[in-house]
Amino acid sequence: MKRKSQFLLLFSTIFYTTIYAKSTPSTFSEEIPYTLYTQEKKICIHRSPNKSEDKDNSLCQEYRLETPEINTLKLNDKLKKRIKQALKPYFKAFEEKCNKKDSLKEFYNNFDVKGTWYDYISLVPYAYTDSTYTLLENRISYIGGAHGSDEVRFHLYDRKNNNELKLKDIFNKSEIIQLSKIAEKKYRQEKKLKPTDSMKKAEWFNDEFKLTNNFCLTYRGMLFHYNPYEIQPYANGDTEIFLTNKELSSITKGNPYFASKKPFFQSDVGEDLTIYAYTIDSDTIELKIVNTSQKTKTHKNWLSLSFPSLELKKNNIQLLKSDFKIFHVYEKGRKIFNKMVKKNIKAKYPLLEAEGEATNKGNKKILDFKMSIPRDIKNIQLYIRATYKDKNETITSPNNNKNIGQQGYANYQISIPVEK
Repeated sequence: MKRKSQFLLLFSTIFYTTIYAKSTPSTFSEEIPYTLYTQEKKICIHRSPNKSEDKDNSLCQEYRLETPEINTLKLNDKLKKRIKQALKPYFKAFEEKCNKKDSLKEFYNNFDVKGTWYDYISLVPYAYTDSTYTLLENRISYIGGAHGSDEVRFHLYDRKNNNELKLKDIFNKSEIIQLSKIAEKKYRQEKKLKPTDSMKKAEWFNDEFKLTNNFCLTYRGMLFHYNPYEIQPYANGDTEIFLTNKELSSITKGNPYFASKKPFFQSDVGEDLTIYAYTIDSDTIELKIVNTSQKTKTHKNWLSLSFPSLELKKNNIQLLKSDFKIFHVYEKGRKIFNKMVKKNIKAKYPLLEAEGEATNKGNKKILDFKMSIPRDIKNIQLYIRATYKDKNETITSPNNNKNIGQQGYANYQISIPVEK
């Protein structure tokens, strides 16, 4: 005769210290820190009133949901509200799942099973663009069998209306066909497969390439993620394909989800300096400077950026891309050269300098970096100039004597608002 089951209900709410996502599919994430908020619930059915047997014969189901604590996200307030809104359905689903005991009862009544099953879900911020953000869902579960499962899912949202986006929301049918061809070509190149080779040669289940709808957008391109069993055996693990914006350019022209921000600033000397400013979060900003030599065949050129409103240190700067040969960070108080007095002086405020060589007329150099800023700052003051030198002359931009900077040269003086 069956004995009456006993249910043990455990519920806990746990706060962890600041960490990053536990499972990051690749190196393309923005790595925004946060404090993790965890909810757990455990249900156990004991098959025997004998306590000595409870441990061996009980059947338990553990549920866990991990989400970022919204107030600790280092993002602007608008985006934090969007993420909070997107997480609500997951909280609701967690509560509904924890309150359903029917499935566990069914196994209790019909099968001789024991042990602990689990379903752990982690939802964390992963990537951001001007028009989208992505939550990364990592799900680890076990409901019996040889092993559990570990699945990664991207949830891409439109910042404007907070709708979750699929491929069909971003591309039309013909563009999706082209996108699949671009992804397949990239994958075949990486795996050294010929265009005529079957995909089974790469241990896929099917002969033909299949484009997944599990993807996200980043500032630098598009990432596709295949979980185990989707295209290959479990032992092969996950598969990723990353397509850069350049590789996607044939199908993204005019696409609002791939449009870059308009330049924040363009100089008056042949538009040789173009500046893009991105507020990544409440204490991080990205500056991208496109430097184009227009006036001369340049043997050497320099970029000089001073920040009179900041107290920058070397470890506050993260270089993302530089076409310049040399990049220096001079902290306040360091020795820098001043043209007016023709000697080294102490820097009044932080200075960044990039030096390049052998740039032909019309060529572009990009300097792209992130920097930490005080959370309460509303505007960043930037003094910037470019210098071009060949055998016969030296040209500076700007080329007037106004707005003299700490090095004795004329500068563009710019105020960059920080989005909160």
